[in-house]
Amino acid sequence: MSLTIAPEPKPEPPSIEVAGIAGDSTAALLDAMDSSGLGPYLNDALSRAARFDQTALLRYRRSHPPRFLFHSEEFGPRSRSERSEERGAYLEGIYLVDAYYRAFVKGCRAGFYPVSALQSQRLEHPKYPFGWMDHASYLVPTSHSDCLSFCVIRGPGSPAFSPGDFESLRRLEQSVCAILRLHWKLHAAHDQGEAHPEGLDVKVENAVANFGHPSLTQREAEVLRLILRGHTMKSAGLELGIATTTAALHRKRAYAKLEICSMGELFNLFIRSLGSD
Repeated sequence: MSLTIAPEPKPEPPSIEVAGIAGDSTAALLDAMDSSGLGPYLNDALSRAARFDQTALLRYRRSHPPRFLFHSEEFGPRSRSERSEERGAYLEGIYLVDAYYRAFVKGCRAGFYPVSALQSQRLEHPKYPFGWMDHASYLVPTSHSDCLSFCVIRGPGSPAFSPGDFESLRRLEQSVCAILRLHWKLHAAHDQGEAHPEGLDVKVENAVANFGHPSLTQREAEVLRLILRGHTMKSAGLELGIATTTAALHRKRAYAKLEICSMGELFNLFIRSLGSD
């Protein structure tokens, strides 16, 4: 049977101000950037966009079983041994017919994919792990041989995701995919059992300090850097010794120069700048 991968949805600027993704400071994100912290961070942030029962962060690898980097609390009445058995069966071979693993192997682009978008790849094995009823995933291939997947799941007894749910989650596609790419760039060696990358705090601080150079005036850049550090317009004005309205005007001019419209897009731009070198 021929396998067809749905085309990547057209990118949309994030329009939902989700705390922790589009509206938080960089500090919360960077504190959660290791494998143990990133899953709970995304779980909490995305729960503001749509309701789900469970999430999972997986690393897919060609010619190797996937790795669960994070798995939120499981649902349903099954025992721990039953859940362990199902996960073992998945890792021992069921993953080979997992819609998202097959999409990665076939060369999908990064993006948000409801499982219904991969109809010909839907997993129909009766031992599908964890009793998932409906699910969707942010897929980010990081190389020819590796891919990160953050999956949002509804379990037994829950309704399927609605088109509105998918639309809300898709609006965060750019942010979530950028965060997953940054996680991989900063921690790929660590996740493979090698030494943890050094100098991350210095790298982040340098990226914030240089953000907007040379496109912005000094004051415009200062305002944006304070926003990235979690300041409101009022606290940014107090920090710089200017009126709140003046700080807001500098923000408006900076947004225009950077061709962005929201804090979510500012956040995305910073993540891309941090992961670009």
